[in-house]
Amino acid sequence: MSAPAPPGGPDATGTPRAPGGSDTPDAPARRPPTRNRPRSRPGRFALFRRADFLRIWLAGGFSGTIRWLETLAIGLYTFHETGSPFLVTVMLFARTLPSMLIGAPVGALAARLDRKRLLAINFAVLTVASTVLFALAHTGRLELWHVAAGAVLSGCTWAMDHPVRRTLLGEIAGNRRLAVAMSLDMATVHATRAIGPIAGGALLHWHGIAGVYALAILLNGASFLNATRLRHRARREAPSPTVRFTRILSDGVAFARGNPVVLAVLAITLIVNLFGFSYISIAPVIGEEVLGLDPVRVGFMMATEGLGAFLGSLALATFVRPAWYRPVYATGAAGFVAMVFLFSLSTWFAASIPILFFAGLAVSGFAAMQGTLLMHGTPPEMRSRLMGLLTLSIGFAPLGILLVGALSEWLGPARTLTVTSLTGLATLAAAIFVWPGFRRAARQP
Repeated sequence: MSAPAPPGGPDATGTPRAPGGSDTPDAPARRPPTRNRPRSRPGRFALFRRADFLRIWLAGGFSGTIRWLETLAIGLYTFHETGSPFLVTVMLFARTLPSMLIGAPVGALAARLDRKRLLAINFAVLTVASTVLFALAHTGRLELWHVAAGAVLSGCTWAMDHPVRRTLLGEIAGNRRLAVAMSLDMATVHATRAIGPIAGGALLHWHGIAGVYALAILLNGASFLNATRLRHRARREAPSPTVRFTRILSDGVAFARGNPVVLAVLAITLIVNLFGFSYISIAPVIGEEVLGLDPVRVGFMMATEGLGAFLGSLALATFVRPAWYRPVYATGAAGFVAMVFLFSLSTWFAASIPILFFAGLAVSGFAAMQGTLLMHGTPPEMRSRLMGLLTLSIGFAPLGILLVGALSEWLGPARTLTVTSLTGLATLAAAIFVWPGFRRAARQP
């Protein structure tokens, strides 16, 4: 006996339907009910159709542009005002030090308070600070200590990026799209590393430091507006007011100590920031003294690392799968430090370009996966605390900068980079092959 006709009978042309509900060859194919169709995998840019994700992503892009714009502009302004390279280094140190000092406490604070409100307050403070600095510069009353105070304040607010903005980004994306969200966000960060310095140099040249702070007002204000328009209901990790701040902080540390994956991510991040990223402070000197480059070619050389990181992050957003998270992270960390070592040995401009490009590709995997691994499979009530600890690990970069600066006076810039990068590779090898917790992390499903 033939199967009964599906509800609705024949189609609009009167053609009977075949058994099982399919149409005859003369009729258009009938799509199966939505509930029976397998859900297709969303495209890599599907997240941008979510208004809240777009707002958080834009806020990160605006703040990243200002961060790198001010890093260049403030360094040049300080050098023009004082003629002291040491004070330029001190200004960068002051800007990055807060990540090490307050990263973990900020993570505990974000676990207790409303992250949306913290994000809005963060950008409101930056907008007000930029307005004050612009007014001082425009009236000719700006002094170096004003600039230094603004740099410290900017560093304090930047310490909130991982535990507040990126944690919100992960919540909005969800675990299924977490790696894509982090990769897209890191691609934007790497892009701002090129956009920011170019804009900062142009503004400083044509409009002075006042022009830099004017753009900071505009972009920080736009980020503030995006933060106030978020509709996502942020999860509070410690909703009870009876939970003590110190208990929140200590619980996060205890969780990290008992989780081999988390402990591995934090330790590797610390090592790479201490012995790897410090190369940025000395690479321009190597470009001039060792490679004999003019400032234009030095800038081009440094941009290749950012380009590699940008392209690598886009590739990760397209192809990365959960099973690859740890291999990509570990390979990216070791590969980046290895490329820094090769760069320290290079005496040829044409060889340095591909070395730094591959360094960027490696760092894209390291940077995107560190946040992904900390949040993937982690209880929601621990995420802000762990991202605060990640900020603490990243905060060791200023110590690496000071170490490179001190050793360069004795060994020279290229040899110093050789020593520090080899130390980083040896420390990574010891962490991976000697520390039992790292081996347990690799065996965990």
